[in-house]
Amino acid sequence: IGQVDGVLLARDDAEHHKKMALPFLENGIPVFIDKPIALDVKTAQELLSFGDLVYSCSSLRFAEEFAPHHLDELGEIQLIEGTVPNSWEKYAVHIIEPALNLIPDRGHLTAWNRASKAESRSLEADWSGGITTKFTTTGSVRSPLQLTITGSEGSKTLKFSDSFTAFKRSLQYFLDLVNGKVANLPRELTLDVVDLIEKGIE
Repeated sequence: IGQVDGVLLARDDAEHHKKMALPFLENGIPVFIDKPIALDVKTAQELLSFGDLVYSCSSLRFAEEFAPHHLDELGEIQLIEGTVPNSWEKYAVHIIEPALNLIPDRGHLTAWNRASKAESRSLEADWSGGITTKFTTTGSVRSPLQLTITGSEGSKTLKFSDSFTAFKRSLQYFLDLVNGKVANLPRELTLDVVDLIEKGIE
């Protein structure tokens, strides 16, 4: 504190993010908080109350593989299904955030259903905009990190592969935010992401 212009809190143990970030935030130092920002909405709101000092996202929101132009020929989006290996708490964010980023007009959450089987965990959520999302983490069972989007005119599976570019873009966005060149990421989306993560844990 007093010697740096910003902090990368590059840890994915979200339960400790608030405690570790607060000393810097309370001294006006911007912090890039690794994904997910928190495991519950209440904690996320407390961190986001520091405004533009807080930046947090899954770098996959910047992945070219999940860019909005991939939806161009699918018509009206009806369903997005995502799968990712490893744990729900640490990795569900990597499919939830890029999926919600593709459907900014999703509306509000109207219904959800959580299911667990062996190491896998899934959450199906319906949105007032008429879209259903379903996210599954597969634990130690290896599975592709992908989104399958179904629309009125067809479907397409998008597989993530280029982590370098996605991570580089997310770091660049943080630098641009600190330097006043860009606006922060939409807080509504961040809170929707955390809300789904929390519902998957409950």
